[in-house]
Amino acid sequence: MGRLITEKLPYPCIDDFNLLNEELQQRLYAISKPAREKRRLPNEAMDKIILELCKGHFIPLSTIAMLVDRTAQNIREKQLSPLVELGKMSMAFPHAKRHKKQGYITISQP
Repeated sequence: MGRLITEKLPYPCIDDFNLLNEELQQRLYAISKPAREKRRLPNEAMDKIILELCKGHFIPLSTIAMLVDRTAQNIREKQLSPLVELGKMSMAFPHAKRHKKQGYITISQP
């Protein structure tokens, strides 16, 4: 169904966006719509969109980049790396940063 579920990860990992059910696809498209519609967004606005996209499941960089219509390198450098460093997100495989199934998830804030 487009999500990898394994004992090794505490949450599902989206591994094929096209196989996700239509409801989840539409929800993710709706969350990311402001980024696709506006080429220049303040970093804070893009951070908020990415944090919302990654709630409750790991999403790979390629899928995040596709949803917000930005390059993967741009998203990694400007959003994901700083958010991970700030403790707002975590990686599915923190000890293997270039893991082929690497995904990002929002850390719940109290």
